Amino acid sequence: MIDIKKIVEETDVVKQGLLKRMDEDKLDLNGIIALYKKRKQIQTQYDNKRGEQNGFNEQMSKVEKGSDEFKKLIADLKAKSEEVKALEVELKNAEAELKAKMEVLPNIPEEDVVAGGKENNEVIKMVGEKP
Repeated sequence: MIDIKKIVEETDVVKQGLLKRMDEDKLDLNGIIALYKKRKQIQTQYDNKRGEQNGFNEQMSKVEKGSDEFKKLIADLKAKSEEVKALEVELKNAEAELKAKMEVLPNIPEEDVVAGGKENNEVIKMVGEKP
């Protein structure tokens, strides 16, 4: 599988290489890059919400159990927990979609490889008689 960072950083080089092995209408690097950025954004949101959730846990340990403030913190923690779960599902879906698109990309051929199929192959050396 091609490294996503290479696709993001060297889009033109990757595109030129992949066009030697696949049709342009099947190649959607911009879609892959958009999915990668979306996944990255969701990951950041998820990490931030998890940090906030951990902050609530620390606050709860400092507050007297049974107090109104404690009950409010529990309600807030449940809300954060639901947000974290929703983001986790969204993150898994984005990762699965990105992985599915990445898996169908062929490896990038060397620069000296001729584009196309057998009809574009170049005979370099003939040994013996042609059958």
